[in-house]
Order: sequence, then C-alpha cells, then structure tokens
Amino acid sequence: MVHRCENKLTQTRLETYITVLIRCINSDTPIQKHFSAYEIIEILHYGADLFLKEPILLEFNLTNDGLTVVGNLRGSIHSLLRLFDDFGLPSTRRYLFLGGYIGRGKQQIEIIILLLLMKLRWPEDVILLRSNHETMEAINTDDVPSTSHQHHFAEVVKIPFSVVKKLLIYINSVSVPISFRAKHVFPVQSDVRHHAHSSKRYLCCSGGVSQWMTCLDNIRDIPRPVYAKKMKFLEACLVADILHAQPNNTIEKAFEPSRSGVSYMFSKKGLQSVLSALKLKTLIRTGEKGCTYLTSIFPIGVVRNFKDDTCFTLISSPNPHVSSCSTIHLVYSFKSHAIEEVYLPENDTDTMAVTCRRIMRQLRRSFEANFTERSRSEICNWCMNIPPSYFHLRARFYTHRDMDIWIKKFAYDWAHADEIFQLNDNLHKSNPMNPSHEERRIRRSAELFPAFYDLRFLEGGNLNKGGTFRVLIDDDNDEYQQFMKAIYPGSHHLFDSEPFSAYDSKLLDIDMTGSDENCCRRPIEIEDEDEGIAF
Repeated sequence: MVHRCENKLTQTRLETYITVLIRCINSDTPIQKHFSAYEIIEILHYGADLFLKEPILLEFNLTNDGLTVVGNLRGSIHSLLRLFDDFGLPSTRRYLFLGGYIGRGKQQIEIIILLLLMKLRWPEDVILLRSNHETMEAINTDDVPSTSHQHHFAEVVKIPFSVVKKLLIYINSVSVPISFRAKHVFPVQSDVRHHAHSSKRYLCCSGGVSQWMTCLDNIRDIPRPVYAKKMKFLEACLVADILHAQPNNTIEKAFEPSRSGVSYMFSKKGLQSVLSALKLKTLIRTGEKGCTYLTSIFPIGVVRNFKDDTCFTLISSPNPHVSSCSTIHLVYSFKSHAIEEVYLPENDTDTMAVTCRRIMRQLRRSFEANFTERSRSEICNWCMNIPPSYFHLRARFYTHRDMDIWIKKFAYDWAHADEIFQLNDNLHKSNPMNPSHEERRIRRSAELFPAFYDLRFLEGGNLNKGGTFRVLIDDDNDEYQQFMKAIYPGSHHLFDSEPFSAYDSKLLDIDMTGSDENCCRRPIEIEDEDEGIAF
C-alpha cells in the first residue's frame, strides 16, 4: 500500500508528537514503540516542504535577543536537551544549528526528528543547517567514505524500521540550507535602509570558505535540491567546501587540497581574502578537523583557529555518552557586538530524567506561542514523487577524483606539462595495481584544477575575456598564477590589483552542468554592487 500524507499538520498533533518523543527519550523507549515509519516519513515530508521555502543561504538581522549557535552534537540527545533546559526552548530563545546532529549512539533518529518537529512548531526560532554528516554520497568508500555510513547512522536506522530504504532516502532528501549569514542593524527605525547602519558580520556553515566565494550570489544561486549533476561544476566544488573545508594555520598557500580527498584547506590568508570579498568579518564553523588546540582531556569547546576573531570552530558535544555541551552566543547591543562561549559541564544532578521533566514543564509555556498551521491544498508532492531506490546515492558535491576526471577530459595536455602530474600518471599506467601513484596524481589534479578551469573557460590570453572565478590572492608566488602566465604569457593583467569587474566580468557565466563542456553567456544582475561577481 502506498503511503499518503494527511493534508493538514495541526497544532495539537504536532505538539503531541513533541511531547511523546520527549517521553520516549526520558524512558529510553525505542522510537518505533510510539512512532510508525510512516509517521516519521510524514514528519520528514512536512520538514522538506518547509526547508524548500527557505533559501540555501539564510540571511537575517541579528536582534537584541541575540542568537545561540550550536555545533556538532554527535548523537548526544542529552546535550541537546540540556541546551533547551538551560537557555530556554524555542519561542524564548533563537537557535542556529550548524549540523553534525548524528554521530554515534542509539538516539540519532530521535535528535533529527525532535529538531524537525521543533522547526515545524517554531520555524523562526530554529535554524537548521546541513553538514557533511547529513549526506550519503555516491562516492567509492576507497576515496571518501560517506560520513553517514562511517558513523553508523544507516545501521541505526535499519534496526527499528522495516522500510529502512525509504526512510534513508527521505532523510537524505530533506533539502536543508547549507549556510547562513547574519548582520547587525542598528538602530532599528521605520526605514532601515536610510536611517540605520548595516554591518554585515558572520558567515556560518559546517565546513568553511571556498576560493570560489567571490560573492554571496555564488552561494545564493546554488540550485536545490543540491545534487552535483544538476548544477555547474564549480557550484558542486563550492558545496564541497561549504560542507568540508578546513582551516589550517600551518599551510603556506591560501588554499591547499584537503588530505581527505574532498574540498580544500584554507589558511588565514585565504580566509581573509574570502571575507574581504564577501564584506564579512567572521567565519563560525563546526567539526573536529583543523582543531589542533583541542585535546582528549577537553574535546569540546570553541577554538580560534588563527588566534584572532576571523575563524571560530565550535564543537558542542564530544560523543553521545556525555551531557556536557559548548555553544556560542552572538550578543548584540547598540554599536557593539560580542561572541561569548558558554560551556555546560557534566553535572551528576542533571540526569536525563531530571532534564526531561524540566523540559516538559517548559513545553507548556512554549506551546502558547503563535502557531502557523501547515496544510496542503493538494496531495503531498513527496508522496506522489517517490524517489527511486538509488536516490540516496546521488552525490551532492564533487571530489578530487572528479577534478582528476575533468582534467583528463579537458586539460590533459596542460597537466602533462607538469612534472609531478606526468610522473605519477606514467607510474600509475605502468603499475595500476599500486594505488599510491594514482592518489598522488589525483591530489596534484586538485592543486592544478582551479587554474586550469580558469584557463579553459575564461581564455586567459585574451584581454577581453580573461579572468578568474576565484578570489584574487595578492601573491606573486602563487602557483596558479605561474601556470597561467606560463601558458598565456599575456595573462599578467589577470592579477592586477584593479578589481576584476573592470574586465566586464558580469557578463561571464559558465555552465558546466554534468561536467559537460558547454559555455553560455548571459548578463547577471547584481542588486548589491559591493558584493562582487557571480560565476
């Protein structure tokens, strides 16, 4: 029998779901005892409806009430409930979750469903972003293991529900935004544009910045749902950086390929170049990678990756077996702002039962907040368009291996002029059973790709068409610049200090959907001229 969602999600039903789920968590009762798989799917469908109404880049003003930012929870439901207990439930406090909800532990489904229910009940006060943990990529596990499978989320879902394949598919299909921008506006007047000063501040995501973040439109224009084959090649690379990029204060270049086989590491120089292009001040991210200051003794907290206020990494919970938690509060008052770390240590008196009882008391007050009933005039679109079984295998971004394939297809002659690429390519051909040569060639492809893409599609030797899709790095020793100057001797103008817009770059729009070598040009209207260009 084909499942069909009901046309209306009433306040009573939604609040009953939240209450029952808290009781399940309190009594350590398996979720399938009180929720059927089809009820879970229905919640996911309503969540998908809501997320699709939101842009992929969420942008709003930071109010006087501030914002509580939560990093990766790693499956710790107790840490999540302690946050709500100490800081207040949504409707009294606004939360931004950077992703990383799942990890290890038996209550990962409960975390996702509880946050979705709260998002449906208080949509303005619960902001959910996707991280690399909430993806199941169609990537060979020898290259880049799927984080969800690596952390056993798929195995956790298999246990309680007989329709495991559909449930995995629907969880992966929820199109969650991947980045967030906040700005301060003060003082608030009747006409903010003319009577208030606007100061853009924060970029929040799970991974980090990208060398292709020349303007915010590059993020805004990423199509949804996010599938690599349905977007431009550089957009898929940009998504990889938003989800996976890592800060590294030991690398010399602005950007270097990550050792994980996907995305890039960025130095302080790279971060400052991107923040300058975006007219922002601070990156707030989550994830353990790139956090050399964290130890096994204190595995959570807030790290200043470059020992200043340009990049904060927030690790909220180390594992699902503890209740300690760390958050960031973005505090705003007239003409000033602050980033405050708030740490909730382990507390023997705050047991799960005690925390849940206090949450239940708070729920009664929070349920008094206004509610927007969610209904459909037609049959649920998600029920009518059941995705095929391979749906969850669609890659959401491109990896270093994809860049290697692109180079072999479009820039192989240039690559063979590079000694490192040529050496490892020849060694791999002579001994294909040894994977190390191919791995080194793929890494070299990731190093060469940004410059080769520019050269092929922006015709670096042509004064009228030359340019770069990347942020401008003021560095004469930049390897990318040396490649472009060697292949196109007349391309020195590409790296002038003069803004790239002087070369009429607004007219450039390269379509690389499905890795196809198709090029189309169309004018791009940019509302905010100080935000640079879009590729």
